[in-house]
Amino acid sequence: MSSTPLSAGTPSRPLSSTAGTPSSSRSKKVDKSDMYAFLDDIRDADGRRPADPEYDPTTLYIPPASWTKFSQFEQQYWEVKSKVFDTMLLFQKGSFAEAYCFDADICQREFDMKVSDNGRGAMRMSGFPVTAVDEWAAKFVARGYRVSLVLQTPAGVPSTTSTPGKGKPLLTRSLQRIITPATIDPTAAEAMHILAVVETPTAIGAVFVELSAGAMTYTSIPCDGTQHRALETLCSHASPRELVVGRGNLSAETKRLVLGRCAAADVSTLPVPAEASARVLAGQACPAFDAEGAGPATALAAGLLVSYLARLKQDGALKSAAAVPWNGLRDTAFLRLDAPTLDALDLLTGQRSLLSLLDHCATPFGRRTLRLWLQHPPCRLAAIEERADAIAELCGGGAHVREKVEAMLKFKGVPDLERAVVKLMTGTARDVAVMANVVSALHDAAMQYTHLAAAMSAPIFGKLISPSDLEALVAAAEELQTQVQDLTQGGDSAETAAIKDQMQALARKHGATLKDTSKCALLELAKSVVPNSSWKFVSGTKAVSRYSMAELDLLYEKRKRQEATQSDSRDQLVDALWAAFAAHGDKWKALVRALAVCDVLNSLALASMHLGFTCRPTFERTQSAFIDAVGVWNPIIPNCVPNDIVLGGSHMPRAIVLQGSNMSGKSTIMRSMAYCVILAQLGSLVPAVTCRLGVFDAVLTRMGARDDFNRGLSTLAVEMEETSRILRESTPQSLVLLDEVGRGTNTLDGESLASAALLSLLLEQRPCVVFATHFHSLARTFAMGPLTSTVCVPKVMVTKRVDQHLAFEYTIADGLTDSSGGVEIARSCGLPESLLQMARSVSDTTAARDRDGDEEKEGGYEDVVNLAMFARLLMSSC
Repeated sequence: MSSTPLSAGTPSRPLSSTAGTPSSSRSKKVDKSDMYAFLDDIRDADGRRPADPEYDPTTLYIPPASWTKFSQFEQQYWEVKSKVFDTMLLFQKGSFAEAYCFDADICQREFDMKVSDNGRGAMRMSGFPVTAVDEWAAKFVARGYRVSLVLQTPAGVPSTTSTPGKGKPLLTRSLQRIITPATIDPTAAEAMHILAVVETPTAIGAVFVELSAGAMTYTSIPCDGTQHRALETLCSHASPRELVVGRGNLSAETKRLVLGRCAAADVSTLPVPAEASARVLAGQACPAFDAEGAGPATALAAGLLVSYLARLKQDGALKSAAAVPWNGLRDTAFLRLDAPTLDALDLLTGQRSLLSLLDHCATPFGRRTLRLWLQHPPCRLAAIEERADAIAELCGGGAHVREKVEAMLKFKGVPDLERAVVKLMTGTARDVAVMANVVSALHDAAMQYTHLAAAMSAPIFGKLISPSDLEALVAAAEELQTQVQDLTQGGDSAETAAIKDQMQALARKHGATLKDTSKCALLELAKSVVPNSSWKFVSGTKAVSRYSMAELDLLYEKRKRQEATQSDSRDQLVDALWAAFAAHGDKWKALVRALAVCDVLNSLALASMHLGFTCRPTFERTQSAFIDAVGVWNPIIPNCVPNDIVLGGSHMPRAIVLQGSNMSGKSTIMRSMAYCVILAQLGSLVPAVTCRLGVFDAVLTRMGARDDFNRGLSTLAVEMEETSRILRESTPQSLVLLDEVGRGTNTLDGESLASAALLSLLLEQRPCVVFATHFHSLARTFAMGPLTSTVCVPKVMVTKRVDQHLAFEYTIADGLTDSSGGVEIARSCGLPESLLQMARSVSDTTAARDRDGDEEKEGGYEDVVNLAMFARLLMSSC
């Protein structure tokens, strides 16, 4: 039998429970059973084979003849399995969770579990105690499987489908949930997003949700030619564990983009459901979702997400989820950092990312908030200064101030307070002990936050949550603690205890021992004792005999009724406790958000001290952004050499043409400037001695060399696409970093394109620009222009030659260079000396020819004349 192929776009890991199962591994019992012949020709519920583009891997066709041959239990099993065929099914049978057929093979293959060929009916079987089902489900999900969990009713109620006269009554079992990478009970701090994407002729709708945190984010991206860049950035922000796309809905380019950007995500392809979208629009599926403001495409994406979660039996979590719009690159309140910039600067990912350096958070929800802050530094000066005041106070207030914050963020028995609050609000956690721990943590946090806000002078601490809300939460937590105490006291009610005493007294009266079981109460007598004639013998041993007694039976039944009443009363108390907790849900969430902000502020303060940041930047309100930094350095690189940078503003050059040898530090300088701007607008201290700057609206980069196989783009095509994006979107408030534009084609075309791009930025968009290049004639041309001192200045990374080797100083200076040190770099990498001599000879000959050609030109470089014409345009636009 061939394995079931995965749906289009899914990762190569075996999400299907049948994937990778060789036919030889089936037992002889199954091979000989014609009722399982359908497994040799797998089809979906509509009869399509896996090779069919419309094949649905979630379903399995079982012919009517096979249904008639199944036992009752097999019918119950295959009724579920045929609807979740792409998952591993764990089926409760008594006190065990069992896996059958292909799923049993997975147990053996992945974890070397024992498989029995004499399982249930004709099915191979493996399994483990049902008490360990969550632990094992997590292990299977970690290996790339989705796990469906079928449990029997707690009371063991016989199924209504049981056939009378055919053995024992079949117990009712039902699919409880499907566990996937983003819906498993999380232990890591990272957000576990599910992203749904739908495309219409006019817009791309996208919705991502983290169920464990009760947070949904949605957007509608107009199809205006820039939609894929916005979608690429959204994918970088969401970093989803799972991706849900509409079957046949996405264009080829959109599909390539989302699959490439979400390569680590498990992919599900589903029909776009009209019914679920209608529920979204009606406010039934997710009441917090703004259906009117979101747009039709987003409503379809939300419907697709609802449909997917309904299949997982987890759509109920959306009813209490908060929903906020993602304005992405259109939101002027935040610094724009698109996907290429996030990648080029290693802001979120990488072995030594900026996020990893700044992360000193004490809580998982603080870490998630720090990532959000780094994705969206504010552009409003008031918000920046508000954060900066708090961080400066935390840095300057001494260790005892930071220790107060850290003590407030320690929650005994609650690893992730944000997720724990959501689980209690949604009812997915119904453990009184968990409630007790969470309420205790919230009570202590509210009390400590009250004291912290009163002690700190920075205004942000008092704005995050009001004193009146804190007071109300403390009172609510104390009331909840009283309710929890009533529930956890346990023990019998007075009525039940009295009946038990009567039963014991009755046994003593007759010289017997009371044998109290879950099914009956008996009198136990030694064999030598003669029982009352009215008693009925039930069982015995060599030493004792056990008898039932009418009066004792009455007391037993009375006690059972009283215990049932007590149990019902306890259930009502539990319901009341959960309702009381949920009544303050918004305030609990507000408290957790305030704690998260405190955690991030403290983390940025700790990071500043650990990394040696001592400078609080000074912001100035200007028409165009600028940066004037002394001793700025790159925090990503240990022992980085500091440099001075002056760029932008009304009296400073707006562009730097930066030359230097390979490996001399050009990219490091550019990244240093970007980190300085981003950290400053986060509110953090910055890696500099002094720093003045205006507020930037974007950091736009074109750095590194890469092609895009998914989209069929060469290195030059990627460069030109990113350069085009910068030319469209940069403003006088933007910082633009261009590194070696024009590589990947011949020198003439590359230099022409690079020159034209730089001139366009200087003439039209006028952002702050750092333009690193190895095109030396381009640098000379701009250096000889009439506006060199006011618009564009040449800079060079200082490098010295010592015995045919380069000595890098990693400092920036005024001036030009005619060498990129390529031969010397090649020598340091071990290329043969004969090859290097040949390369040097060719390089010297070419350089001499270029110099001779320049001397023949009347008046020097003809390019200078062209630049002068552009300069007049520049002067008229200044």
